[in-house]
Amino acid sequence: MMNNKERSTDIGTCSQAMVWLVVLVCLSTNILWAGQKLLSPCYLLELESIGFPTAEKQQAAWPIHDLIAHEGKLYLGHGDAVVNTGPTDIIYYDLNNEEFVAEFTVDDEAIYYYQLIDKRLMIPGIDATEDWDFGNFYILTDTGWIKNRTIPNGIHVTHLASYDENLFASTSTLGSVGENIDFAFGGVFCSADNGKTWILSYATPSDDKSVYRVQALVTYRDKLYAFPFAFSGLTKEDIPTRYHGALSDRYSSDNEYLILSNDIFGQCDVIVFDGKTWRCEDIIPKDKLCYITRPFVFKEKLYIPGLFGEYIDYLNKDRQLAPQAKTLLFSFDGKRTKEVNFDYDRLADVLVKEDTLYLLIEKNSLYYVAKTGNLKKWHYFLIPPAVEKPKSIEYSDRLFYIGAEDGNIFVSEQNRLIKNFKEATSVLPKKIFGAAELPRDGKWYWTAITDLQNWGQLALLTAEVKYGNVLKINTTNIEKLSVFPPKHFLNTEHETMLIIDGVVVYEALTEDINELICTQSVDSTGTCWNVEEGTREFETYIPNKYLVGKTDIELTRKGKDPLVGYWKADVIREAADTDLAIISRSGIRDDIISSSIFLEDIYDANYRNKICQFKASGKELAKMLEYNLNQPEDQKCHISGFTIKYAFEDSDIKITETTLDPKKKYTVATEDYLVERAKHFLGQDIEYSTTDKDTYQAILEWFTEHKTIRAIAPRIERLIKDQK
Repeated sequence: MMNNKERSTDIGTCSQAMVWLVVLVCLSTNILWAGQKLLSPCYLLELESIGFPTAEKQQAAWPIHDLIAHEGKLYLGHGDAVVNTGPTDIIYYDLNNEEFVAEFTVDDEAIYYYQLIDKRLMIPGIDATEDWDFGNFYILTDTGWIKNRTIPNGIHVTHLASYDENLFASTSTLGSVGENIDFAFGGVFCSADNGKTWILSYATPSDDKSVYRVQALVTYRDKLYAFPFAFSGLTKEDIPTRYHGALSDRYSSDNEYLILSNDIFGQCDVIVFDGKTWRCEDIIPKDKLCYITRPFVFKEKLYIPGLFGEYIDYLNKDRQLAPQAKTLLFSFDGKRTKEVNFDYDRLADVLVKEDTLYLLIEKNSLYYVAKTGNLKKWHYFLIPPAVEKPKSIEYSDRLFYIGAEDGNIFVSEQNRLIKNFKEATSVLPKKIFGAAELPRDGKWYWTAITDLQNWGQLALLTAEVKYGNVLKINTTNIEKLSVFPPKHFLNTEHETMLIIDGVVVYEALTEDINELICTQSVDSTGTCWNVEEGTREFETYIPNKYLVGKTDIELTRKGKDPLVGYWKADVIREAADTDLAIISRSGIRDDIISSSIFLEDIYDANYRNKICQFKASGKELAKMLEYNLNQPEDQKCHISGFTIKYAFEDSDIKITETTLDPKKKYTVATEDYLVERAKHFLGQDIEYSTTDKDTYQAILEWFTEHKTIRAIAPRIERLIKDQK
């Protein structure tokens, strides 16, 4: 690896430019917020974190999607069904003992919702980590959680509902017609035996260009309402230029954006079941409806929050409101629909507590909890803007709980009436938790993790403002951090005491101090923290990148057999110390084209997969690779330790030459993503074992040993004479 001097020299000019860019952004933001008008009446929530229970998961699994208080426990939903971060722990916060407990593990990539149905807590399995033959749902019983893997072809089980003494599940389902012809439809399944068996009660129309889903189910006035939507894959060229600014950086393996379709059933908005037949009904009197977000029943009315517009990115709808989009809330009494006079940009969560409704909304880039008893008179509780992207809320024992995208769960014991936005700008959470593996992830409210003791391993901190002008911080795997004194909580007439890992390291007046730079050192007397006063402010602080190695060649994903795949396969093979390696092409998600490779590049270009190994004969491996060569490009594999040549026979690919010995038994390294789906990639299931290393660790170890990526020889060759 490179030393700090090399690292600083390599990125110094870039960092200076970035500083000026951030300064300009912050100035622009302050100008925008200076004239920010608050919703009224507005109460500012004063927050502190009760913990960061997902910190040791991979970063995509950190966000807290859902919170629900049940029998003295605050259950939280987390994970990511796009990145695929499962299996996923069921975690709750014991409200009496004030501690987090992992209660069960679901075999799904995430937990997006908990649902209380007939007084039983349930979880719809959003994306099973197993094959697609069945979808899962989970029920909390008197003896613990029970997994039910029974919903046919339920790739995504999105919602559950009880209706007419039956249990219903809405899904995204894959069906097959003939050989290699699949179609994706939204399904509603019905179970009369508590989920042991299911029948398909309703299926949406479908086509070969779109994915249809049923997003939610709501029981209302003796009927079951199902809310479908659809999206299709479009390239950037298919989308009008004026809509490009609202596209996400997440897209399908075919480099297509998943764009929501509007008015998929024409004038019909919802599908309604009366116990005998399903019927399409036109409930919402507005065109270009493309998505219904979290419908709910409150005080004998069905409320339907709708997203309207065209060319709206499905994967970005929960992150920002596209300029061409509009959100509206409608009430439905079973016969008539009315638009509710309620202005919001985005609805993040809904909470109904007896006679009170709480909505977590975004308006003008600020987040509020909107509270009402009649949807006419509202009270707004502003979440301090320092908390970016709150995702979920719960209200229990007169306390607000707020789940954030960064993994913190905040509690508010008090709030105060404010009249202008300026009163909120300096308010930060009094207690915070932070984690980082990369420098860019080190900024946490009023602290910044800047250097790690061991790069590639997780760094953790807890920071809290204590009574008497005391800042107390505990660290794990941190060599250097900056503390930006939260002056809202400090008495500037008295000295501030900074305690790190139980030792007083600084004590002085901080009225004119913006930054305390804390560096850990080790000498003959042990470990100590040295503190220097700095001039940077939290908003303009830019972390350095960490240089891990270099490359003499461009590692792009372009072409039939990109070199980046061969290099990664070599890395995996060396890490597992096996004869060979096989990895999936889809496990590489970005190019590495700069001669300097930073830690961030490694994380951006790969998924955090576990390294696994299995045994197979040369004959078996040749059969697997021949199957793989006949798959679409994004399902093909890269290899290490052997070569193959192939040709076409009619329309099929056949391996004609290989360096594999058909009779020899080989040990083969791979990643868990591939072996868990081996039938999909290699045509058969595989028995395998999992190592204690992941992809990131393997690559960092490789750079420690080799420093630079050199020339790489191709391993898969199509015979020239046979090309057509």
